[in-house]
Amino acid sequence: MSYWRSEERRRLLGIAGYEALRYASTVVVTDKVLQLLGQKHSHGCNRINLHKEIIIVRNFIREVSLDEAKKLKDFWASFYTWKTTQWPNGIMPEDWHHLRTEDAAAYDEE
Repeated sequence: MSYWRSEERRRLLGIAGYEALRYASTVVVTDKVLQLLGQKHSHGCNRINLHKEIIIVRNFIREVSLDEAKKLKDFWASFYTWKTTQWPNGIMPEDWHHLRTEDAAAYDEE
């Protein structure tokens, strides 16, 4: 998605002062990213789509490991390559259920 910047990478990986977000619920991370994107960058950014994308990114981070994700030179390109390889025709409803369940378990969603 076009609103991903290096700042969002740091927030999702818990780098440079964002360590608390690394283990926060996805709802909290979504709210924080929207807040920090600000009005200038968030027009056209849909909260529901952002929330779903964060679930997918966090799944990617868990799959490659946090340490490896931090080392990726082009994090977002690697993520998009992984995502389109995993779900070339889009994410099916049963996959969404699995992703949400796994995310909730990993980050103590309420």
